[in-house]
Amino acid sequence: DHVPLTLMSEEPQQEKTQEVKATETQENQAEGQLQQNPNKRKREGGQEPKKKKRKKNKKKNAEAAVPLPPRDYNTEYLEYLKLWHEDRENWKYKKNLHSRLLEDMFNKEKVDDESFKILVAYLQGGTGRHMEILYENVVNYVKEHRDNKEADPETKYIFKRNLKLKKALDKRH
Repeated sequence: DHVPLTLMSEEPQQEKTQEVKATETQENQAEGQLQQNPNKRKREGGQEPKKKKRKKNKKKNAEAAVPLPPRDYNTEYLEYLKLWHEDRENWKYKKNLHSRLLEDMFNKEKVDDESFKILVAYLQGGTGRHMEILYENVVNYVKEHRDNKEADPETKYIFKRNLKLKKALDKRH
């Protein structure tokens, strides 16, 4: 038979046993930990999970931080598109390259004319919402710049590419 010790305070309403106080303290601590990180699991016995220690290897990291040579996007794009065009069995869709290609398709330094011709054919077979958005953007660009006679050479070049792409994609719509 366990009889808890009672602590008397000046006011009888605040009277609590040591056992009750200890239980409340543990509950409050546990609740506070859950509020800090409700997804954090505890190990058996209520202990915090062990933190993984990272090894600091500053020398190796400093030596490994050799700057990479600049990427030759034109060659990378051309190889990707040629493989798609000439050897589809060995071609593999690369999401990152595809996304960058769409971002750079009007940049003549990154996508030369030969690559652009293949890109237009590549995009004709594309599907999905991104193709709808691309088509809408191309149509809007052509509408906005059609009558711009005083455009700089770069804008004219981009307009011609948009027009070629629009004509190719019109066949789909």
